[in-house]
Amino acid sequence: MQMNFTDVEYGTGLARVPQYITSIYAGLSMQDYYSGNETWNSTVTNGLQAYFNQYGLYGTLPHFNNDATYWGLAFFYAYRAYKQPFLLDLAVTALNTTYDTAFITPSAAASGSGAGRNVSFLP
Repeated sequence: MQMNFTDVEYGTGLARVPQYITSIYAGLSMQDYYSGNETWNSTVTNGLQAYFNQYGLYGTLPHFNNDATYWGLAFFYAYRAYKQPFLLDLAVTALNTTYDTAFITPSAAASGSGAGRNVSFLP
């Protein structure tokens, strides 16, 4: 099965819909996990790795924080199904990236720093 990473829906020709792509990989991984086979192993692991190597966690502009979350779940489901360590490493990378860029920690909130964002707020 060959995956096409172009964004036909928006007509840009660029990969921009990680939630669609990751949903396919997550679904195939879960199918193998729950059925106890590895029918989609090569398609999922090679596809995830190829997309990540080419586009990273955020694909093309515009970037959204939830892009990394979608990838993290797909990497985790694939790891759970196929037990390939690089998939777990990528899932952890996605989790850490999401945590570092999308969440305001209690200490950042207390200091009013905006957690690295170009904003300030009063606690």
